[in-house]
Amino acid sequence: MKNHRFRAFLGGRMVDAQSIFWNKDFTEITEIRYLDVDGEVTGVSGEEAKNAPLMQSTGFKETESDRQIFEGDLVKVEYQYGISTCVVEWCDVKYALILNPIDGEKPRHKPHFRLSGKKSVKIVGNIYENQGLIPPKI
Repeated sequence: MKNHRFRAFLGGRMVDAQSIFWNKDFTEITEIRYLDVDGEVTGVSGEEAKNAPLMQSTGFKETESDRQIFEGDLVKVEYQYGISTCVVEWCDVKYALILNPIDGEKPRHKPHFRLSGKKSVKIVGNIYENQGLIPPKI
């Protein structure tokens, strides 16, 4: 069985979700448990859990470290045509991971980047804690 890792943006900070509980229809999250700064299990429930942004690990790691890459991460990617800063997103149509360039760079060969096979991938932030890195849409 594959071990799926999630993190959540709660109380202005990113936390690694230890357990996620759903209602009986699996349509809403009812509780998220995580380790606090002292290593104690704590959690949120109700509206706070229901509205918390939840991000799944991609299974990929940074090129030069062991840091896992999650959806919603901002990554600097070196690829065959140059370097681009991208948001990691899931493509529901193809059930694949895509990188959406946010720095004006457009890939020459496909409408999206794939994370595998890149020369270098480095996490530079995420869409919740580092919104200043994302240029405004015109």
